[in-house]
Amino acid sequence: MKAYYAVMGDPVEHSRSPELHTAFAKQLGVDLSYERILVKSGQLKSAVKDFIKQGGKGLSITVPLKGEAFQLVHERSQGATLAGAVSVIKIEENGRLYGENLDGPGLVNDIQNNLTYPIKDKKVLLIGAGGGARGIAGPILQCKPQDLIIANRTKATAIQLAEHFHEYGKVAGCGFEDLIDWQFDLVINATSSSVQGIQLPLPARIFAANSLCYDIMYGPKTQGFLQWAKDNGADQASDGFGMLLEQAALSFELWQGKLPTTQPLFERK
Repeated sequence: MKAYYAVMGDPVEHSRSPELHTAFAKQLGVDLSYERILVKSGQLKSAVKDFIKQGGKGLSITVPLKGEAFQLVHERSQGATLAGAVSVIKIEENGRLYGENLDGPGLVNDIQNNLTYPIKDKKVLLIGAGGGARGIAGPILQCKPQDLIIANRTKATAIQLAEHFHEYGKVAGCGFEDLIDWQFDLVINATSSSVQGIQLPLPARIFAANSLCYDIMYGPKTQGFLQWAKDNGADQASDGFGMLLEQAALSFELWQGKLPTTQPLFERK
């Protein structure tokens, strides 16, 4: 019997998740279907109920529904609890919903395995203090960076997020204006500024030698920010397609018990 999976969010028409999961299924000999389902904020509970009635077994959750999914599931992983958001739902045989957040593990796998850039002992700048940053801060700290600095337009929000994670490593929050004398080995943009065409107020000398700049968004619209990073000293610059790919593989493993190989699908522009 074909297993039924989907991604829910708004928007979802751009999502590459169906092609990735279809490729994983072919690779591992699994019979499944995976589709995009547009779900507006506030409508997730009814959408999931209908999905289960149709035989659904698992869901990828994207913006703006990750917080809603966190409230909906019956059980959450430690990572999802720490992030306060759910990016993947597994529908158990008894109908209970298990929530996981695989954004951070996907990011770390991409940076350390695909880009071969170890995070341990690095000075890391995390830009943004919203859901994107909250979902990846914990896994970054598990890699034991020298420092994790969270910078945000609203300084108080960055400080609050840093305090949430303080027991997991050396982390502090600040405003963009506080970055003037800092240099970082790894700069991660966890906002949607690049795809919105918004220029971040970052100092031009923010990048240390042999640094990596990473944008968790993916696609052509990220290239302006990534090119700015290269022009201002970043040794490497990457969008977040690898993060999407790696978290999709981990989602597939959660649902199917088999971890697919991601390299055949990799496209690093």
